Amino acid sequence: MAAFADELPESPGESLMRAQLELQGCPAPELQVEILDLHGFLVARCDYGWREQGVVGEYDGMEKYGRLLKPGQTVSDVVDAEKEREANIRDQGLEIIRFSRADLRSPRAAATRLNRLLSSRARSGMTVAPGIWAGPRRVATTSRSPVSVGPVWDDEAPLLPPNAS
Repeated sequence: MAAFADELPESPGESLMRAQLELQGCPAPELQVEILDLHGFLVARCDYGWREQGVVGEYDGMEKYGRLLKPGQTVSDVVDAEKEREANIRDQGLEIIRFSRADLRSPRAAATRLNRLLSSRARSGMTVAPGIWAGPRRVATTSRSPVSVGPVWDDEAPLLPPNAS
């Protein structure tokens, strides 16, 4: 697991999930990707991103619903905010996949879900609008995948299916 060590993940669960997915043959994600709207405003920062397919991923640890609650905030408040955040991400033409502690116990099933989603998005011919995706743009370093820094995306084209006008 030391080959998967990286400073960008914000929780042990994120790191473990990424390692499990890669060990199951999934492509290495970019980490802590920032999603922007068409005006360049931050919509969300996501744990994982697969730019070519327009997919972002989130590891939902229990911390989000427990010890990280702000004073006066309820679990219901957090769930509502997460639903709104997810809708805002999808409004940018991206798809989101969520992972949890249960996926750490069944990494093959999680990898199958991810690969199915990535394949589906690739077959659809959808492309990510360059102005939508920002952030560290760095693929996690492992013994199996090199560091890869991508360009800053600066055009404001929306996500469009093939042959759309």
